Amino acid sequence: MHAHGVNKFIPIDIFEEEKEEKEFNFIVPDEYMQKESEYCIGVVKTDNVQHVTHQWQKGDLIVFPRAVLQKFEFKGEEHYLVQENYVICYLTAD
Repeated sequence: MHAHGVNKFIPIDIFEEEKEEKEFNFIVPDEYMQKESEYCIGVVKTDNVQHVTHQWQKGDLIVFPRAVLQKFEFKGEEHYLVQENYVICYLTAD
C-alpha cells in the first residue's frame, strides 16, 4: 500500500542515523533517552509528487521541524507525510 500526498503533502521515510551506544561512568535511569533534535530528516519516497512547488525526486533528503510530521498507520504499516511549506532545506552531496 502506498500513500500519495495531496495538498502539498510529501510522502517520506524518516532518515534514521546509526545511534551510538554510550557508556556512562555514572548511574542513569534505565528509561533515560537522549533528547531528540527539534528537526527531522526525511527521505522522499516517490518521484512525481503531485501538487507541490519543487520537483522532488525519490531519495531526496529534506529537513523539517519534527513537530509538523504527520504519521498514520494502515493495515499495520506506518506512513509519514510532511507538508512542503514546512521543508526548510534539502541536502545534497556536493
